[in-house]
Amino acid sequence: MSAPTGSPSRRRHWGGRSWSGCWRPWRAGCRWETRCTGARACPCHRSFQAASLSTHRLQKDWERLAPRHLATLGGGNHFLELDRDAGGDLWLLIHTGSRGIGGAIASHHLRVAAAQGVGSLPGLRTDSPEGAACLADIDWACRFARANRDVLAARAVEVLSEALGCEPEPGASVDVHHNYVEEEAHLGRVLLVHRKGSVGLEAGQRGLIPGSMGTASYVVEGRGAPLAFRSCSHGAGRVLTRSEARARIRPAALEQALRRVVFDRGRVEALVEEAPAAYRDIAEVLEDEADLVSPVLRLTPIAVLKG
Repeated sequence: MSAPTGSPSRRRHWGGRSWSGCWRPWRAGCRWETRCTGARACPCHRSFQAASLSTHRLQKDWERLAPRHLATLGGGNHFLELDRDAGGDLWLLIHTGSRGIGGAIASHHLRVAAAQGVGSLPGLRTDSPEGAACLADIDWACRFARANRDVLAARAVEVLSEALGCEPEPGASVDVHHNYVEEEAHLGRVLLVHRKGSVGLEAGQRGLIPGSMGTASYVVEGRGAPLAFRSCSHGAGRVLTRSEARARIRPAALEQALRRVVFDRGRVEALVEEAPAAYRDIAEVLEDEADLVSPVLRLTPIAVLKG
């Protein structure tokens, strides 16, 4: 379960967190206290000691992985990014999620579903003990994902505030999941909505749609489209698979595309998988979903750290 996050300071504003995240803005002179100073000191970490997973194996996975993966990015398209909007505010964007916890939970319940053989695709009835256990475990994964972003954001804010000499704007966070299941009312019915690679936004609710590390991301507001179950895309989406990107994009081309962005040039060969050319044009994506969201702010990357 991952999501972006964002915040501004005058932002990222300081603004932003995981896609699978959250955003906070910075304005000069404002005060903001970080809620978490580290995995062990974090109240959300202590609350996780009471986590109750559905099997002994998952409980052991939780106890082993939660302390190790709290405040970590993970790989692939997960990132921590510093962006600037048109007004000069800085935004902190973080995309990370439930890490190994979510993977262990998903693998376990997929095995259970496959063994039961319900439907043409592996599935679990929600009125069965197995289905109820799956939903409860997913809830714990989403709680961990949010805490992971919170602690990572707090650590990043501490470093950036010291370097910039200003604090993030209070109350300006945006945090949205994009791989989760939630009970919602739609079209006169109560449904379990599974969003995989999409974000649920009420009308007027703010969200984040990242583009790529060399182009732009957007703060958006939902339009509450009923036929889309109030959903929108969680990002630009790929036009090249990772293997295609490795085969077609030269490291030199990536360096040219990121010439105005600070990034780890020692990893340039590995990062071609995440090159801007591997993703759809974010402006085109927003045009295609104009009935789902309205753009609010365009965020241009300044520095990016990939997991």
